[in-house]
Amino acid sequence: MYFVGKLNELLVHNLISLAICAVAFASFIWTSAVLVPSLERFPMYLKFGTYSS
Repeated sequence: MYFVGKLNELLVHNLISLAICAVAFASFIWTSAVLVPSLERFPMYLKFGTYSS
């Protein structure tokens, strides 16, 4: 019975970690989708940090 309890505890912990990871990943994708189009407004030399000659 102890083993089943420990297994259940690990499963719940992994599910919580997976949910946190999914939320973080979704927010990263959303932030990237918002940020990337706004970068198009800046000149090319500011975007890449290099000057073209």
